[in-house]
Amino acid sequence: MAQGYDAIATIAGDAGVAPFIDAAVEAGIPVATFNSETDAENKRLFFVGADLYLQGQTAARAMADAIGGEGKVAIITGFFAVEAHELRRTGFVDTLAAEFPNIEIVGEVENTDQGDIAFTQAQDFMAANPDLKGIYVTAGGPFGAAAAVEDAGKTGEVQVVSFDFVDETMEYVQKGVIYATIGQNPYAQGHDPAVRLFNYLVAGEVPPCASRPAPVSLPRLLLSLRITLNSTGNRRSKTIQHPLSPEFKGEGGKGKVLHHSLNSGRGRGRGQNFNMICRGTACCAPTTRQMFIYSPIDWQKRFWFDG
Repeated sequence: MAQGYDAIATIAGDAGVAPFIDAAVEAGIPVATFNSETDAENKRLFFVGADLYLQGQTAARAMADAIGGEGKVAIITGFFAVEAHELRRTGFVDTLAAEFPNIEIVGEVENTDQGDIAFTQAQDFMAANPDLKGIYVTAGGPFGAAAAVEDAGKTGEVQVVSFDFVDETMEYVQKGVIYATIGQNPYAQGHDPAVRLFNYLVAGEVPPCASRPAPVSLPRLLLSLRITLNSTGNRRSKTIQHPLSPEFKGEGGKGKVLHHSLNSGRGRGRGQNFNMICRGTACCAPTTRQMFIYSPIDWQKRFWFDG
């Protein structure tokens, strides 16, 4: 605030950030959060990112598929104190308990997002559990766990499920060491808050569900989920749309579907597909089927050129 910013976009990984968000908003500076956010009440304008609990659920089902629905697995999380990591961890744990009772979690540790620590922890898990079938890494450093599995000669015997499509991780997907990794479109997470905050500043435009009368739950602009699976050494991927909570229904009582593809000029010219979902409560009537997907940014807003 002291530096005079017009708007702020920030990661809000724990409740300690909430008072600072509120202070900025009270000073007239709109705040958006992205990637991860706290459940603590705050005055941020909107959030852009993944449904982290759903990511954990998806990881659990991928792990169950990888190990045949039974066996021992271990969890390596980034930080127990980071709410985003906890959502991924609890989504995984809850889903295994509810849907795959024959899968046993033998231990849970934190690696502070470090690959070298994950390497050592994976070695320890395999040594303590010779019949270990899987390792789930909720946050940073999954390639460390994958390297430990490869070094132990247990590729295909101990399956790894992780997050993100960084080069180090994708190398182990290609090798068949990492069975599945789940992306969260970091480009969109950085791109969308910046442009939406600009739109809000110059035109007063707010994202869907953000402009409804009170009481309204905090608007969450959720990215679709893409999971890349390894199948006998060949990568295959699929997109899993976030199932909406029963209280959601789209604009005017009808689900509205839009799609936007932008060639970002990054990564060998591959286009970035930005599918996102607006989820709300009081602004939306009940439904169990409809999905509202919006194009995250119409880049060429009229007011960019018309003033």
